[in-house]
Amino acid sequence: MYLLGQKEAGLKLLKKANLITFLTDHEVSFLKNEKIYLAKYLTAQELTEVFDFSQISYLKE
Repeated sequence: MYLLGQKEAGLKLLKKANLITFLTDHEVSFLKNEKIYLAKYLTAQELTEVFDFSQISYLKE
């Protein structure tokens, strides 16, 4: 959706997908590879936003 011009909806979906990955304890390398891939398309600010899990980190304690 992001690449089709629906940036806001695309960013929300990317954040949700990354959040699911984070919460299900996938290997850290998976998220690192995802970040490297998305850096080709997203701005630095967008990249930070879709990988910001600071608001939910308490769930993993």
